[in-house]
Amino acid sequence: MSRKSLFLLLFIVLLLAAGWSAFWWYSSQQLRDGFAAWQAERAAEGTRVSYSGYEIGGYPFSLVLDLSEPEISRSDGLAWSAAQLRGEAAVWSPLTIELESPGRHGISLPVASGIANLDLLARGAEGELRLSARGAAESFTVELSDVEISEFGGPVTTAALLRIEIGRGARDADAEPAGLPVGIWAEQLLLPEAGGSYPLGREIERLQADLAIKGPAPSGTWPQAVAEWSDTGGVVDIASFRLLWGPLDLGGEGAITLDERRRPLGAFTARIVGYLETVDALAKGGLIELGDASILKLGGLALAKDQNAQGRPIVTIPLTAQDGRLSVGPLPLFPLQPIF
Repeated sequence: MSRKSLFLLLFIVLLLAAGWSAFWWYSSQQLRDGFAAWQAERAAEGTRVSYSGYEIGGYPFSLVLDLSEPEISRSDGLAWSAAQLRGEAAVWSPLTIELESPGRHGISLPVASGIANLDLLARGAEGELRLSARGAAESFTVELSDVEISEFGGPVTTAALLRIEIGRGARDADAEPAGLPVGIWAEQLLLPEAGGSYPLGREIERLQADLAIKGPAPSGTWPQAVAEWSDTGGVVDIASFRLLWGPLDLGGEGAITLDERRRPLGAFTARIVGYLETVDALAKGGLIELGDASILKLGGLALAKDQNAQGRPIVTIPLTAQDGRLSVGPLPLFPLQPIF
């Protein structure tokens, strides 16, 4: 290669590098301005977004936003804080943001009795946020591993894995129902040792649910927003759920909303493996009267018409939440309290 050709090639390389650097700098400025605009929009809605410091980096192929001590709080008491939050997107795909925030998180939730302050510690905390071309959130996924959850100073619940998916990414597009799809998955939930007796054992092997929140989008603050949502026909359609807890293998589907007194109101079809063992455990734990347990067992034997792959009987039975009481078929089990 001649010296002239070599110089020409070097010039082209330098020109491309300069052009890419300018593009990255422009993209980083867009990120900075977009984040400031998002923060201002939240403030106008009554949501405070704060942090002790932030840094934009990732050159040359990524856009990275590092926040120190981020905190988001709403006027109704809902709040979240963490030691750090890192968001990263490829320069050529800025609408898909990978999130990372391991360590301790503070969560405040408005409840009927006031504000519940939770302390969450996660060895691993990763997520993904997908935005539309206009910057609106299309889907959000968070996965936590080796988790400890407690009210400050209270008993600790642990989990090997917690995963929540919200939005279009929560389901296969062909199977997605109307409404906002939500997926929930938890593995090896260990309930607090000091939390009392657990007739089915302290460990919940698995909890999963695929659901869709239907109805008008809630506006305003908790709990008024949830009350208005249910009053205007809002309902949670549970396409499937699964609970593996001690002898109980519970699956099914149903729908739930709130009644006029803000108590759960819904109907479910439950398919239960380990039915007799579960009824015995609940009776032994004092949650079911012995007479009711006998009736439930006889009814369950009559409803066990199928078997699973291991040859164990499957009891298919209706569950209803109505008039402030959870019932199995015609037999009431226990009362349901207003959620706020």
